[in-house]
Amino acid sequence: MFARLLLSCLIAWASLAHANFTLAQAPNARLSNSEREDLRGDLDQYSNELYGRENLEKRRQFLRDRAIQRFRDADRSGNGSLDREELRRHYPNAARHFDRIDTDKDGEVTQAEMAKALRTRLELRRRHLDGGFDK
Repeated sequence: MFARLLLSCLIAWASLAHANFTLAQAPNARLSNSEREDLRGDLDQYSNELYGRENLEKRRQFLRDRAIQRFRDADRSGNGSLDREELRRHYPNAARHFDRIDTDKDGEVTQAEMAKALRTRLELRRRHLDGGFDK
């Protein structure tokens, strides 16, 4: 966090220097709209390079792969789904909601059912954080 702030300050200072300001004038200087847009563009470009779409997709894929591996590790019977006990051992919080997660009511939770439950949970959390959750 500190490194990001420091880098942002350095970019802002470099942008001011680029606009022909001296260091003594910079604290009192007001940026024009075009200079402000240039600075915003530089910061956006830096942000995209640092946390670009490619890195975001790599992170998402890593998390998907890890979730699949955790599910496989929890599947002691090797049948591709988790029964109540397997879910309780490895996902105790999810196990409390077994009946809701097991949407086809076959007594086992598949990866697809777990993924759907997680998406539903995240959507409810997102709505709650946005203020649209009815309590």
